[in-house]
Amino acid sequence: MVWEDLLLDGWFELPDLGRALAAAFNVGMGRVLVVDDMGGDFDVSGIAILAERVALPGQFPLKLGISIRDHELWDRLQSCDEKVRIVKRLCR
Repeated sequence: MVWEDLLLDGWFELPDLGRALAAAFNVGMGRVLVVDDMGGDFDVSGIAILAERVALPGQFPLKLGISIRDHELWDRLQSCDEKVRIVKRLCR
């Protein structure tokens, strides 16, 4: 389930994005997968957060598309307060 697309004002490496997502969503690193192409062949079993890193020209060179693959996490994220908390943690 697509959660949000975030535009970031810097370029970040895949492991750094994975660590940030795991911390922001309070899930283990093994439950996060960040890729450069959603069309790739990768194993998503056990993955709660699947994110795609896309390079863009301009002021915001990174679009991070975040998908949630865990129903309990998805339900928790329907709260506006929870969305704001997570985006704040990601933007630190």
